[in-house]
Amino acid sequence: MFFAGCGPAFNVLKANDKTYRKVNMEYSTYFNLDMGYNGSRYYVNLQFNWTGGYEPINPSYLTSHNLTLSLWLGFRFSSLRRAF
Repeated sequence: MFFAGCGPAFNVLKANDKTYRKVNMEYSTYFNLDMGYNGSRYYVNLQFNWTGGYEPINPSYLTSHNLTLSLWLGFRFSSLRRAF
């Protein structure tokens, strides 16, 4: 899956005993890759997620990124009575 978009953001900034209010456009992306094997005895699942964002606050900007990778391994018991 891949999502990307933008939207307005209302920011309140405080500096030097003054408060500034500003509306900016913020941009964000999200990517997810999910793949695996689902057998009768074993299963494996691998997930890859990435998110990123960009927020311009003139004269500066903020960026954010997050990357996760997870691996799931499993074994299916055909009968719990025989397993123990």
